[in-house]
Amino acid sequence: MFPTQLSHYRILSKIGAGGMGEVYLAEDTRLKRRVALKVLPHKFTQDKERLRRFEQEAHAASRLNHPNVMTIYEIGEVDGLRFIATEFIEGQTLRERLRQGRVALNEALPLAIQLAAALTAMHSANIAHRDLKPENIMLRTDGYLKVLDFGLAKLTESEFLTDPNATHADSTEDNETFASFLKTSPNAAQTTPGMILGTLRYMSPEQARGAVVDARTDLFSLGVILYEMLAGRLPFDGPTTGDILVALLDRTPQPLARYAPETPAELQGVISRLLTKDAADRYQAADELHNDLKRLQQGQPLSDSRTDWLTQVLNQSGNNPITHPSGSSGSRQSSSPSDSRARTFDSLAVLPFVNVSGKEDAAYLSEGIPESLIFNLARLPQLRVLAYSTVQRYRGAQQDALEIGRELGVRAVFAGRLHQFGDKLVVKAELVNPADGSQIWGEQYQRPLADILALEQELTEELCRNLKLRLNESQQEHLQRRATDKPEAYQAYLQGRFHWHQRNAHAMKLAVAAFQRALTLDPEFAPAFVGFADCLIIVASYGAAPPVMAMPQAKQALLRALHLDESLAEAHASLAAIYGWYEWEWAASEREFQRALQLNPNYATASHWYASILLSALARHDEARHYQQQAHRLEPLAFVFQANLGWVEYQARNYAVAAQHCERVLELDPQYVHARFYLGLIYAQQSRFDEAIKVLQRAYKLSGEGDVLLGALGYVYGRAGQREQAAALVAQIMPRLAEGKSSYFFLALIYAGIGETESALQALEGAIEERCSYLIHLGTEPIFDGLRTDARFQELLRTIGLPA
Repeated sequence: MFPTQLSHYRILSKIGAGGMGEVYLAEDTRLKRRVALKVLPHKFTQDKERLRRFEQEAHAASRLNHPNVMTIYEIGEVDGLRFIATEFIEGQTLRERLRQGRVALNEALPLAIQLAAALTAMHSANIAHRDLKPENIMLRTDGYLKVLDFGLAKLTESEFLTDPNATHADSTEDNETFASFLKTSPNAAQTTPGMILGTLRYMSPEQARGAVVDARTDLFSLGVILYEMLAGRLPFDGPTTGDILVALLDRTPQPLARYAPETPAELQGVISRLLTKDAADRYQAADELHNDLKRLQQGQPLSDSRTDWLTQVLNQSGNNPITHPSGSSGSRQSSSPSDSRARTFDSLAVLPFVNVSGKEDAAYLSEGIPESLIFNLARLPQLRVLAYSTVQRYRGAQQDALEIGRELGVRAVFAGRLHQFGDKLVVKAELVNPADGSQIWGEQYQRPLADILALEQELTEELCRNLKLRLNESQQEHLQRRATDKPEAYQAYLQGRFHWHQRNAHAMKLAVAAFQRALTLDPEFAPAFVGFADCLIIVASYGAAPPVMAMPQAKQALLRALHLDESLAEAHASLAAIYGWYEWEWAASEREFQRALQLNPNYATASHWYASILLSALARHDEARHYQQQAHRLEPLAFVFQANLGWVEYQARNYAVAAQHCERVLELDPQYVHARFYLGLIYAQQSRFDEAIKVLQRAYKLSGEGDVLLGALGYVYGRAGQREQAAALVAQIMPRLAEGKSSYFFLALIYAGIGETESALQALEGAIEERCSYLIHLGTEPIFDGLRTDARFQELLRTIGLPA
């Protein structure tokens, strides 16, 4: 009989069995989460070399942290039983989805983009899947795609394929049990020549021949899957293994347009390129494919070299030819290795510099210079630059560019060491290729502190040159443009940004003072106006200052910034936030959000604010979900964007999905207050009051302040029948309210929880006078569902401009 407990995992039920072992649904008793536990067969644990190699590869794969890749929590052993604990994924496999019929283009393209993103992360970590197929792709209920089941193929016995569906990763009887529930571990590829691994219909030609394969075999498999989704049939098929092999090795698939005529010609060309027999003629990297798919989704053309290649592919496959811009037919251009290298550096992480001075007053430089480089380079559409909010977690850490680059899934990492002594500055800069750890470029600079602007200009130019970016005249002018020529003003601006990122009351005061100093030194320094406004918006939206005092000043500063430089996407997004949060001018807010995203489609904060401030408040939940997911895709490591996926779903009343998002964030960072705040509200709507109280109490303790948490906690106390505790929190908020340091809105939360409708409505009327930012969700906030039929509540909604 199988034990009911393995280590700290409590076995709940058996969900699969086969040649690869047994899979159990279990509860992690430490972290209170459901996991899938795969217990390996005894025979596989006897081969020490095989087991050593597997554990090495599994450990490598466990370092992957990507929203489209299944997470490995642990590999362990108890009483001779070897097991792997992974996340438990609910949803359906892509195979199950395909049984329902062809996948529409507007569904297939986002799935392909997620799949390419997963492969980008895996390949950057030197992990090849080699058995990509619909059975190994899960579609979660919240729209996420998850790649499963890679690596354990090497644990099975070597054998020749005799059935078209046979695979070393799982037998046909295992497909439904393992692939449908949660499968195995990612690991580094150690393929032996002559051994055929994978399912034949999705193999690359080189894999079917038993040759050595690399990451490009996964790109071929992705092409097969994308073709199958759109066409409703496989590109290479037949009744026997021999027929499939002949088709795979020698035949060209039927044109996709024959089965899916609605497919754009450029996407057909992308798929044709993925399905070429010679790996050298395919995409050479998953991130290159990912970028092309994103361009197609956004309606942008592919680059000329790709269009030339596409023209010939479509001509050869019988489609109407595409005319080259010159008027002649385009010719195919195969990538030589040097061409491939020239195109590889299209994604970059700029890390905070290491402050080797040991002086706290130099920290603003070690973080401010990299942030400025990110700000300037992020506007180049040909380069994906990770946002500062993604890389800032590496500040002060021992930096291993090789490890960080693989973790972040980028093709290049820029790191530096900074030393300030007096008015002198020494910067040692290095650009590294994380694929092999080689240095692309490095230089040491010694400059007067007053030359910091010139230093940033030099660093920007060297990065563009060594990343082999081709800049047009407009882009060159943008990179050479300076917002200020006054070094002292720029230093004050960097100090302001440094303090702003600390996000506490004391730091905000320092940030405001720094931005004001910058503007005194240069009254036409547009980014300093934006920084000053952002400080005021933050303190007002968090309830630390009365909105009626902060927001008008912030708006005035932003209008001045846009008068000086209309192209500042950040200024448009912040102005949109004010129009929504404070003025309730929804049309103006939407106009500014759209302008911000037009100027910089990769500005994740604009997508995030658009979703959470405007779209969610106006009950446009599908659009809110789309833009919040877009923000999360742009910055997958920024917890605020993943937590706000939960907030958007909470406002849409999708509580189970909302909880899943927030719980996922807390698995990664148990200290993240926003996720705890949202989760407490979600649990309350699920009547899980004890859990909600515990989560919110912990959030308040972690934050050290925040009356909104007291209001939420009081609401839950009221719902749980603990009226005395709720009343105590009212008494705690009242003195702060009298001092202008709290909001009537937080009292309204508590009164709604204990069922005092009149008091709740009076408190909301007080919040209207305050222009409290939390009011924007009055129309969708579940807490106030009990008040919705009241005429006074309907009048409040009309005052804010929300649908009744």
